[in-house]
Parts: sequence; C-alpha cells; structure tokens
Amino acid sequence: MIGLRGSINILLQSVFVSNVGSYLIIPVLAVYLSEEGNIDIALVGTIFAVGSLAQMVGSLASGAVSNLLGIKATLICALLLRVFGFLSLLALGNFWMIILGFSAVWTGSGLYVPVSKTYISLNSNAADRGRYLAWRSAAANAGVALGPLLGVVLLEIGGYLSLFASAALVFVAATVSNLLLLAVETDESSLRASWLHYLSRARLMRLGRLVPLAFVSMFMLAAFDIIVPIYGTGLIGPYAPQLAFFVNALAVIVLQSVFGAAVSGAVSRHSPAYAFCLLGASAVLMLISNSWALFVVAVVVFSVSEVALMLSVDLSASRSPAGDLGDTYAVTAAGGSIGSAIGNQLFGLVYALTVPSSFWMFFASLAVIFAVVFWLNPNTLGYARDEVS
Repeated sequence: MIGLRGSINILLQSVFVSNVGSYLIIPVLAVYLSEEGNIDIALVGTIFAVGSLAQMVGSLASGAVSNLLGIKATLICALLLRVFGFLSLLALGNFWMIILGFSAVWTGSGLYVPVSKTYISLNSNAADRGRYLAWRSAAANAGVALGPLLGVVLLEIGGYLSLFASAALVFVAATVSNLLLLAVETDESSLRASWLHYLSRARLMRLGRLVPLAFVSMFMLAAFDIIVPIYGTGLIGPYAPQLAFFVNALAVIVLQSVFGAAVSGAVSRHSPAYAFCLLGASAVLMLISNSWALFVVAVVVFSVSEVALMLSVDLSASRSPAGDLGDTYAVTAAGGSIGSAIGNQLFGLVYALTVPSSFWMFFASLAVIFAVVFWLNPNTLGYARDEVS
C-alpha cells in the first residue's frame, strides 16, 4: 500500500506531468490568440484576465471543495477541468468557447495549486515541509522547462491540433496517477468555518502580509505570460515564447535547488524589495535587447525576481497552523489571481496603445515604485522572518 511519503512523491510527479501539459500550450497561447485568431492584444489581455479571475474562483473555492469532496477528489476534479479546457481552446472561431476554455483551465489550476500545497504541508513534518515545498516548485518548473521543448516538436509535426490534444492526454495521465494518492482527512473544524470567517479572524495576523505581496507579485509577473512571448516573437522569431519559458524554468529550477538546501533562511524581510528592483532591471534589459542573448539574460534576471517573490509568499504561508493551511493558501492564491487579472488587462492595453520601448519604461517605473514601497514597509506588506505560528 502506498504510504504518505509515496503519495507525496506521486503528487510531485503529477505536478511535473501536469506542468508539461500546461506548458505545451501556455508559451504560445498569447501568440495563438493574436495571430491565429486575429484577436487584438488588448482583448487577449482581457481573455487572460478572465482566466486569472477563474483561477481566483478556484482558489477561493478550493478549501470548501476539498472539505466537501476530500483533498484527493478535488485534485482529480481540477485535472479533469483542464482536460476539458484545453480541448475547448481549439474552437478558435468561437469567442465564448475560448472564454469557457480559459475559465476551465484556470479554475482547475486555482483548485489544484493550493490543495496540492495543503496535501504536502499536512503530510510532512516541520523539518521536511520547506524541502517538500521547494521540491514541488522544482518539479513544477521542470515541467515548465520540458513542456515548451516538446511543444516545438509537436507544433512542427501536427500544428496546434496535436499540441492541444497532447496537452489533454497529459492531463488524463496525471488524473490516473492522482487516483493512487492516499486519501487524507481534513481538519473537522474547518468544515464549520467558512473562508470568510477565516479571513476575518486572521486579517491582522498573517494575510495582512501575504495577500498584498501575492497581489503585487502576480500583477507584475503577469507581463511574462502575454507581453514577453509577443515581444520576443517580433524581436527574435517564432520560437521566442518557448525559449523564454524554457530559460525561465531552467533558471528557477537552479535557483530553487540552491535555496532548497537551506530553504528556511533563503528569504529575508527585504527580499520583495530586491526582487522588484530586479524586475525593473529585466525590463531595462528587454528595452535594449537586440539579440537572442540579451533577451535570454533579461529572462534570467526576471526569473531570479520570480523565485524571491514566490518563496516569500509560500514560506510565510506554510507557517500557518495546520487547520488554517488550506484557507491560507487559497486566500493568498486568490489575491495573486486578482493581481494577475489586473496585470494582464493593464499590460495588454498599454502594450497595444504604445510602442515596446515605452511599455518597458512604464514597467520598469512600476517595479521601482513597488521596490520602494516594500523596502519601507517590510513587516506590513512583505515577508516577516520573525513571524511565528
């Protein structure tokens, strides 16, 4: 019989496999909609924003759904939603099917991410928890690295049909693997407390730090999903999206493995401020890029900032009491999804109305502003190293 450690290993493998499936598609999604579907970049931003809001709904619902169905069943439902969603995106001529597909894919993601983190946190001791969460992130980014490379091959062989069909099959395989997970019980007290009650009693304790950081982080990182692929395609060619996501994933894997060795001390209270400075630097590098080499360097700098921001959020959230873990991850992810939705809409609109150089100057300016804010308010908005559960 598969024990808890075996189940965590299966879950880590499932995270890897599902991200391979997602990142067959995600790097080229903005280009697919704008070029194959002849959709304006500002409207592409709106579509991505709908996906982010769907992710928020999934995140907020994840605690209640996992209490109702169980953690294992919730993970399986989340994967099946993405099977349906990716197949729906083939209906490029039907705007509402695209909206439905985005909603299904990102609702599934919103459900899966906090529930998988909760599964790991509930089934590991305090000494191992940071290591498992770092491994989860590394597994996710290994999938992000492999997915774009396989996507290039599949796109050459059979076009977008083979790409989307393959993604759906990968999620079917991930669903089968999740059927092997050992079912675990949730805390009965959480069945009696809605996430609104949790939000009310914890606002001044933990979420006052976590949610603003998650919101602003995902707001800024949203530029990578839409603008970087489209900008890169015009700069260095049609495979720029896959190159960007591959380099990003590879950089994050290396950085996570370094941080994972001493994960509890990897992030300081000023890490968000440093990270936003790096985001500004990556925008300047994008601005002056005139070759694939500079483009890659800009992506690497962006990736360093991403690691610092995501570890700040995840490590702080993992210190919540066991009964609050699911709600902490869910509400934090929801805050990030709202930030991502606003970022997708704003950055898509600004990019459509300006030239690339103006956009990157605008982005760099925002990054500097957030760096100053988080430097001046490290305990109010950022990660507090002296936080105790």
